[in-house]
Amino acid sequence: MTFLKAENISKSYMSGETEREVLSDLGLNIEKGDMTLIIGPSGSGKTTLLNLLGGIDRPDSGKIVVDNRNISHASDDELRKHRAEYVGFIFQFYNLMPTLSAIENVELGCEIRDWSKEKVKKESEKYLKRVGLKKELEKFPQQLSGGQQQRVAIARALAKHPKIIFGDEPTGNLDEETSMQIIELLRDVNHRFGTTMVIVSHDRELRQYADNIYELRKGRLNEV
Repeated sequence: MTFLKAENISKSYMSGETEREVLSDLGLNIEKGDMTLIIGPSGSGKTTLLNLLGGIDRPDSGKIVVDNRNISHASDDELRKHRAEYVGFIFQFYNLMPTLSAIENVELGCEIRDWSKEKVKKESEKYLKRVGLKKELEKFPQQLSGGQQQRVAIARALAKHPKIIFGDEPTGNLDEETSMQIIELLRDVNHRFGTTMVIVSHDRELRQYADNIYELRKGRLNEV
């Protein structure tokens, strides 16, 4: 069953007085529960594509449908609601608040859901424990290793029960051993919860776990 569909997507940005086309007539189909890997050279538009698929930005033209919802021309409020209910993000540099503890960072990610404080706390604790951070709930980011910080970021993405997770180089700032641990964790999440994932990465180890691999080059996707 197709969960995410992009049709004829184009996106350009102004660079000074010059318009630069980043994505051109791009198409993509992702099945529910799949882990999809997108590779490509730096500057090819991978992050731009994730931002469009995740409802952070809008395409100049074309259509993006997620779970039968057309988000291409949704209002700001509709996109905020869509991101709150459907989407989890994992970033290369974790994007944790340095003045908040691990559990407070996860709770912050859950607060966009219309949940009680008790449920926010319960879900935050549950997912931090599931990513192996039972003893680190009250620690601050600077007290955690890079791998632990990324686990907090994954728990933050999972705790609000998203239907799809977007990862932008989630292992790009980690050593090889820690990268493998994070890859195994993402694979486990994908299999255990059936969470659809779209991951941008240069990490070749992810290829063996992906259901689909696409290369983004010259504004278009080609299946590898």
